[in-house]
Amino acid sequence: MAALPPAAVLGGYDAIIVWNDLALFAELIRAFPGFIVFRSHGDRSSVAAALWQLSLRSIVESRNNIRILFSQPEDVGREEPWIARLSRWTQQTAAGVPDTAVGTWDRSPPNGRPVGILVPKDSDGPSPQRPYLRRMSRFIQDHFAAEGFQTIGEPATEQGAAPSVVDMLQNLSGLFHPYVGEGRLPHATIAMLLLGGPVVYFQGSMLSRRIAPGNPGEARTIDEAKALCRRLREGDLALANEIIHAQGPVQGHYRQGNVWPGFDRNIREITAEAMLVLGKPDSGPAFVEAGDWNARELAGNIVEGIRTPIHEDAALGRRFIETTYNVLLERAPDPSGWAHHERELQQHGRVDVTLNAFLNSEEMRAKQPANRMLRWLASA
Repeated sequence: MAALPPAAVLGGYDAIIVWNDLALFAELIRAFPGFIVFRSHGDRSSVAAALWQLSLRSIVESRNNIRILFSQPEDVGREEPWIARLSRWTQQTAAGVPDTAVGTWDRSPPNGRPVGILVPKDSDGPSPQRPYLRRMSRFIQDHFAAEGFQTIGEPATEQGAAPSVVDMLQNLSGLFHPYVGEGRLPHATIAMLLLGGPVVYFQGSMLSRRIAPGNPGEARTIDEAKALCRRLREGDLALANEIIHAQGPVQGHYRQGNVWPGFDRNIREITAEAMLVLGKPDSGPAFVEAGDWNARELAGNIVEGIRTPIHEDAALGRRFIETTYNVLLERAPDPSGWAHHERELQQHGRVDVTLNAFLNSEEMRAKQPANRMLRWLASA
């Protein structure tokens, strides 16, 4: 688990996104009063169970500024109602594999290239995943250590397939996904699917549910998995091509061009909720900390502008411009500025673009407001 920064540093943020580290998420729930978004992917244990074990349920239920973003709808369905109501889902991808690299795995005869196997690393701090990770490590050591695999360390907390891992995958004859059960899909596995290399996996795993039945890469037993990996390592290109063909249809689920728009949409909607919460004086840090500015009206107009196309409601556009001038610049809009921003809104219909223009204006930069959440929205 990454160490928490000093309280003085934490207090400088309005919102924090935690990437798949339950232990860090738990510590932030205790230490950080602002808005927290937890991005969960590939976890075997439920978030509800983990937070309950850490005695955090009552704290989570008492706050209105925690949201969880899962990577598949089944994850939300597995959770207890008190977590499910805070949750959304959006597909995961492998950050190290851009769409230009999809399908670039070398299909020439492997000539004895090794097969990779994912080996989980223990977490750095207290984590509900630790017993499972240790059991998986022992399982792999007991059954596959002597099979000549190229081990790929799978960190307990992942932020994407690193370039070194992607390079390694390109030079393998295949990848063995050893996890049994539906709750784990590491980034390295997704990266190999995107690159277009063959993946061997167990029946009943998450890949078994995603890929059509009858895939020649699906193993029912340990011995079958060993035999498939041995054939790939020995250069059985016919088997490799059959596996690649069967897993091809799932590539689109994980392509960045298909995943990031949904992720961005969810983050924008969560941010809109965060603005409503942060705009209330009794809910922790406000958008702005200078003078006696009232950000609630601006937040409401921004949220309404996100939900309603500006060109469908001209009055909303005028309210947004007027409120933005009043709150951010502390003055009435001048005629030329008003006309300019009104034309902008009618042209693109997006309040975040106009907000970005406000935040980057010379007058705005001179004021130097403590307005991190609005700046984040403007750059989203």
